[in-house]
Amino acid sequence: MMKNLRPNKRWLPFIIYALLAFAILGPLLKSGYIFALDSPYSLNQSFPNKFFGLDEWYPSASLPSDFIISFLDRLMPVWMWQKGALLLIFFLAGLGAHRLFPIKGLPQYYAGILYMINPFTAVRFFAGHWGFLAGYAIIPFALKAFLDLLSDGNNKNIGKVVFLTTLTGLIQLHPLFLLLLAFCVLFMSKLISVRHERSRAFHLLKSTGIAAVFFLVLNVYWIIPNLTATGTIIQQKSSAEIALFAPKSTSGFGVVFD
Repeated sequence: MMKNLRPNKRWLPFIIYALLAFAILGPLLKSGYIFALDSPYSLNQSFPNKFFGLDEWYPSASLPSDFIISFLDRLMPVWMWQKGALLLIFFLAGLGAHRLFPIKGLPQYYAGILYMINPFTAVRFFAGHWGFLAGYAIIPFALKAFLDLLSDGNNKNIGKVVFLTTLTGLIQLHPLFLLLLAFCVLFMSKLISVRHERSRAFHLLKSTGIAAVFFLVLNVYWIIPNLTATGTIIQQKSSAEIALFAPKSTSGFGVVFD
């Protein structure tokens, strides 16, 4: 009896995006630390200093992920888990967009590969903005969970939205704000579409409200300190430093269009 050696279609996306992730990193998978402009994986991070507020940063949403990084630093060489994290980022970016795309089949692979490999991810990768890319990779999963919540506000979907939204914030706040903006657009669109159905509108408000409350409870450790802080990191910068890092228009149509 002959066995079918062809991979199950269910596992095919996992295989394809894993292979693409390995292909993207290529020679960078050799032993040794990868240095980039703003790589977040410092060789001398001190988690206790961050936890007790002894360094220059204000209370951050990334404290749990900083703890994991500090723990991994003690288990293995930094370069080893650094490469594993980068592989996971690209893999999840492709798989997440694949699952989010509503049309099944080849269009899903087109969406996944385009979301995974594009000028934006290339620039962020070479600039060392890996925290942003990690949040970028989680966003499609969170959006899919939120769309499921809008369709069916059961406890499972509420839990998935809370978990994935919190996870995005644990990695970096920039993608979290983008995700919350997308949530607002999707929520308002759905609310407008069911505005004449009082029962559906009520359940929609109830489920999203519960998700919002649980999110706030899980993230209170960084939300309250930042809201009550008397100063910000930006206020520590001089006007010359702010001008140096300010966005500059290159298209001639203003910064908004660049």
